[in-house]
Amino acid sequence: PHIPTLVGQCSIITKSKRTMANNGDIEVDIDVPSDSSSNSTTAVLLSSSPLPSSSSSSSSSYASSKESMPVRNMKRWLRTFMAGLNQRLEGVTVTEAVLSFLPVVAWLILYGVLISIIPHPLRPGVNVSTLPKLESYLFFPHRWFNRDPNIFLDIFAAIPYTLHPLLPLFNLARVIARSNVKRGLVFARCFGTMNFLGVLTQLLLPMAPPWYFEKYGTSPADYSMAGDPALLKRVDLLTGHPHYQSIYGTKANQVVFGTFPSLHAAWPYMLASFEPLIGWPMWAYTLWVWWAALYLQHHYFIDLLGAALYVEVVLYFLGEQPITARWIRRKSVNRSDELEIENGIVH
Repeated sequence: PHIPTLVGQCSIITKSKRTMANNGDIEVDIDVPSDSSSNSTTAVLLSSSPLPSSSSSSSSSYASSKESMPVRNMKRWLRTFMAGLNQRLEGVTVTEAVLSFLPVVAWLILYGVLISIIPHPLRPGVNVSTLPKLESYLFFPHRWFNRDPNIFLDIFAAIPYTLHPLLPLFNLARVIARSNVKRGLVFARCFGTMNFLGVLTQLLLPMAPPWYFEKYGTSPADYSMAGDPALLKRVDLLTGHPHYQSIYGTKANQVVFGTFPSLHAAWPYMLASFEPLIGWPMWAYTLWVWWAALYLQHHYFIDLLGAALYVEVVLYFLGEQPITARWIRRKSVNRSDELEIENGIVH
């Protein structure tokens, strides 16, 4: 309420004692008689400054006070986020971050730029017989699951191939959230190096995939041929949209004859090996992708084994010990502990 700048009358109804009221910069000494029937008291101004007479200013002040709560919450969240980020960035230098992402940049340049500008006559010849011959000793595993068309299995196999490009970003964010940025840089370094070596192998040792063997046998292949979505073509026919044809079935596919090693198989295997504490779900997803690569006739079983080998080597030299080395080391440690216990019992 507006209080006169000098002396005014205040209507006090409920209070019956002497009080001091503050309103901004104005202090008012209010004497209220004990008689509740009194309707007016004298307000003596002790110190004053003019108050805004506009009602709009008071309403805007009320609105700003209501907005202050979400603003304060946002500031508190930002402070917490920045404190956590600073804690996770502790010990990470700019040089370390750049060097960790250099393999990723090198892989993208090799795959996206250099392969497309290398003239076909300068590329090695495509090997169309070695992998089929080796697979024949295993009775061609890529034929085990797709003897009869099954639309349910087609869709079930297409799902991990659709999710494939999102895996690295998802895992990088998960690693940083679970540990810190330094650990995320280790993953980036390992992931980029593994992909660079894989694409380099596909460039220097091109091999025809299973879909080529099923269509052309061991007939010579050349780089003028477009890729093929293989059994993913049936999913395109089901949806009425040539999604997989546009990815795998055009000349825009940079590595048509890059079956070995299978990077489709290597990505989930690296995720599962890099963070083994996440347990069986990631390994179950890895098996899902491996089965899909065989079922869709995109890779041979040897391609999958080659992918695992590349991951193991890269993790051994650039990251933590690979899963096999950890298993061997754990077995040796457990055995040594057993021997110490036996010796203690004997003595």
